Amino acid sequence: MLSRCQTRGLYRIYRALTTAGNNNASTQKNYFRILGVPQRFDVDTDDLATRFKTLQREWHPDRHASGSTGTDPAKAADMSSLINEAYNALRTPHTRANHLLAIFGEDDDPEMEPEFLAWVVEYREKIADAESDSEQISQLKDEVKQFCDDCLRSLGDTLPIINLKTRRSIPRS
Repeated sequence: MLSRCQTRGLYRIYRALTTAGNNNASTQKNYFRILGVPQRFDVDTDDLATRFKTLQREWHPDRHASGSTGTDPAKAADMSSLINEAYNALRTPHTRANHLLAIFGEDDDPEMEPEFLAWVVEYREKIADAESDSEQISQLKDEVKQFCDDCLRSLGDTLPIINLKTRRSIPRS
C-alpha cells in the first residue's frame, strides 16, 4: 500500500507532467548550483557523487579545524552541512523532483486531481481485496512500481525540454 507521503510524491510528479509548474520562482537554495551540476531531473548520479565527494574533501570541517587553511572552521562546517543537504536532496529521483518543483514555486500540498485520486483508490481497494494472497499482492506491487517507473521516466524525458517558468520548450543540452 502506498503511504501518504508516497502518494503525495507521486501526485507531485504527476502534476508536474500535466501542468508544467507555474511562473513564480522560489527564492530557496538551488542545490544544483551548489554542487555544480545541470539543473535537470535526469542528472548523472555518478557525476553528482563525484562532485559531492570533491566538495566534501575541500570543505570538510576536519580539514579546517586548526584554522591553518585560512578558512574559518565554522564556515567550513556550514559549507560541509550545505553540501550534504544538497547531495541528499538530489541523489534520489523523488527528492530531486521535489527540489525542482520547489525551485519553480510549486505548491507543497497541491490539490489532487480526480484521475489520480481514482487511481489511488482503485489500487487501495485491490490491495484490500487481496488481503493475504501474496501472489496477488506481489503483482500489485509490480504494477505500482511500474507506474512509478513510468512517471519517473516521463518526468526525466519532460523536464529537460520544458522550462517550468515559461512552459516553453528549451533545447536539450
